[in-house]
Amino acid sequence: GRLREGYGLTETVTVCSLTHNASSDRSGIGLPLANTKMKIIDPETKAIKEDGEIGEICVTGSMVMKGYLNQPEATNEALVRHADGEIWVETGDLGYRDPDGFYHFTSRIKRMIKVSGIPIYPIQIENLIAEIPEVLQVAAIGIPHPYQMQVVKVFLRVKDGTDKPALEERIVQLIGERLLRYAIPKEIEYLDLFPQTLIGKIDLKVLEEQERVKYESSLK
Repeated sequence: GRLREGYGLTETVTVCSLTHNASSDRSGIGLPLANTKMKIIDPETKAIKEDGEIGEICVTGSMVMKGYLNQPEATNEALVRHADGEIWVETGDLGYRDPDGFYHFTSRIKRMIKVSGIPIYPIQIENLIAEIPEVLQVAAIGIPHPYQMQVVKVFLRVKDGTDKPALEERIVQLIGERLLRYAIPKEIEYLDLFPQTLIGKIDLKVLEEQERVKYESSLK
């Protein structure tokens, strides 16, 4: 047997996309199943994003639920009629589509950072920084800012002996060349140990709460 990567939600009853034989060597959530349609939209304007651009994953098809039992408000939030007249599940997940219709999941939409109203995706920042050999662990979050709403802060665990000023210059240059200038971190903090969830992932909520408390204390 071969392990396949796919994608599905409670609201779509079961899996709605899957990698197949021809694409099993690609990383991603695959192609929509029969009687299923997917698209990537701007979470705010609902406009369809171009291939390769990150946006919210939406799903429609015969497998979409009719609604939550006795919860009309929750149903109306989950099932949304778009301009094309169809009812779509707005998943709350971010991803993008390749030109051949192959889809990728990147992160939950809650992780999106708004810098001066511009959407910034932490996973893109983390992936770029993770390419640097001196970096062992990285996490990017949005922290409160008095007039930009949020700015990017990066937490790093690095190899012993790393030239930190040189590393920070490299990070700023790399992100400035590959992403929007709003994605350049305003703060970089080094940690010897990251907070972890019960399943061993970096606990971003702990980092975000620490920064929120720090910001609120600075206002007093």
